[in-house]
Amino acid sequence: MKLYKLTFFIIFFAISIHSNVYSQDREFVTYDMFIKQLSDTPENLGSDRKMVFKPKEISMMINFKYNSLQLADQRSERQLLEAARALSSKALSNIRVEIEGHTDNVGTQAFNLRLSQKRADKIKEILCSKYNIPSYRIVSKGYGEIFPIASNETPKGQAMNRRVVIKRLK
Repeated sequence: MKLYKLTFFIIFFAISIHSNVYSQDREFVTYDMFIKQLSDTPENLGSDRKMVFKPKEISMMINFKYNSLQLADQRSERQLLEAARALSSKALSNIRVEIEGHTDNVGTQAFNLRLSQKRADKIKEILCSKYNIPSYRIVSKGYGEIFPIASNETPKGQAMNRRVVIKRLK
């Protein structure tokens, strides 16, 4: 039973650039995918040839050890490195981001709010200290369980709700 609980309580966060769509499978996101999705490249929409800036999104999975701020695996480390490389690139060097921490509804609201803030702060700390992203470009905020993107009635939905979202700021 403890192994079962541990399996479902290994926390993972989807790091996602602000958008209305979240990846269900949370595939590994490469540097090139970041640049393509997050740069200020306008797209032509329709036959009227108007150029508009569409909302961009990238979802990544970052696993944390249970009830911990420590990253759980090498895949999470590599995924965070890809985000850092992209944020350090010339194409994205002028953007500011907010790191939003989110949780499922397991535990009290107060606990989840604190946990989401600590994990958002941890991602910011890693990006700034390990990858030299200037701290003035990053704001971190914990939202706890109040903005679910899936039902908390199933383990899959809970897993999707345990995430960190990186939202582009102007």
